[in-house]
Formats: sequence, structure tokens, C-alpha cells
Amino acid sequence: GYDSRLWLVGEGEVCPLTAGGEERAFLWEDEGHLLFPAARTKAEKEQTDATTYYRLPVDGGEAVPAFTVPLKAVELQRIEGSRYLVTALGERDDPAPAEEDRWAGDYQVIDELPYWGNGAGFTNGKRRRLYLFDAQTGACEPITAPTQQVCQARVAGCGRFVGYTVQGFEGVQPLQHTFCLYDLTSGETRIYLEGDYTILQFAMAEEGIFLAAAKNDRWGIDQNPEILRLDAETGEVETLLDRDR
Repeated sequence: GYDSRLWLVGEGEVCPLTAGGEERAFLWEDEGHLLFPAARTKAEKEQTDATTYYRLPVDGGEAVPAFTVPLKAVELQRIEGSRYLVTALGERDDPAPAEEDRWAGDYQVIDELPYWGNGAGFTNGKRRRLYLFDAQTGACEPITAPTQQVCQARVAGCGRFVGYTVQGFEGVQPLQHTFCLYDLTSGETRIYLEGDYTILQFAMAEEGIFLAAAKNDRWGIDQNPEILRLDAETGEVETLLDRDR
């Protein structure tokens, strides 16, 4: 595997914060503390369906366990207070089959494409899903469906919405995405551009939601993305730049 550590860069100085060689992802909890996932104890190394996050003071001191997410977390984003948005690996089937039951003799039964990903290993029947997690209570609530693959997710600067792109499928994963906006206050999900574009990037601002997206209708998967502005209130989409025209 790769050797990775956390470093603090500021005012021309570079200081190492960790030396474990496995600290890859982190987020700021506040101005003085970082959060990062780690498996340092025997129990943490043995858990397969939970992720422990450590709290590290950037001005010196040892990292200590902060909380454990009851999921195989891929990414953690802070919403406010003790609330977090978690991207985690889940199963398409509910309940999920036992690992040993997925194999039939010396071969693997595959029922969807793709079934393998570079760096991800065997992906058949697995999905990246979004959850709301409260570190204080331990409550964990799914936002996306078991059949939806989350590709990108961001918490809006106002802390009221979560924007994300998904591919919902059973069988063959599509090239196109759907953009969704989840209201953290009401719990309502609004759906936009359903299966119309391959969405490469998006950003949320007061002026609207900006997307780099391609329809793939003229040149296929090599078509350059358009720059779009989506009005979340009306659902109207404006093309700001078409790089193929």
C-alpha cells in the first residue's frame, strides 16, 4: 500500500502531524483540530462495518478517538455541530448476503456491470451511499437508496442543503447522472437533470448551481462538457459555455 501522513503547512513551515503511514483523509473539526479515520487498536482493525475517527490538535498533542461511524465510511463532511454527511460503502441488497455466500464453488456469480473497479476491487452489488450521522447520539440515517451509486456530494456553504450526483441502476451502470438537492431542514429531495448528462463537476453558489456536464449526444463519451447554471427554484438550465460549438 501507499505510505501517507498528515502534514501542517503554514507561513513557510512544514510540520508532520502523524507518522502512522496510513492517515489519508481528514477534515477540519474547528480551527484547532483535525478529524481523520484510523484503525489503531486491535478492535478497530478487526471491524469491517464501522469506521473510527480520531481527533488531533494541530498545535501539538496525541490523536485520541473522537467517535465511531457505524458504516464503512469513504468520506466525512461536517454540516454543523455534531452532524456530519457520510459517504459510505453499502450493499445493493438488503439484507446484504454474507461474504462467503457470494461465491459459488470456484467461480463468482455476477449480475451487473461493471463488476470490478481499479483500486476498488470487486464492486458487484456494492454502492456508495449518503448518510446523515450525529456524532453525539450515534444516529445514522440514509439519504440515498440502496440501488443508487453516489458519485459526488457536497454540503452547501449555508449548511442547509446537500448537493449530490447519483447513478441509479440494477444491471448495467449508466454513463449519465442525476443531480439531487437534499434539504437538511425538511428532509425533501429535489431531482434535476435526471439521466440527461454525464456530470463531471458541480459547485453551489448564491447565483445558482454550476455544473460541468456533457450530453454525449454528438461525440459520445469523448464529448467536451458544457458549463451549465441550474436554478434550483425553477429547475431551469442555462448553458453558459458549450466547448464543442
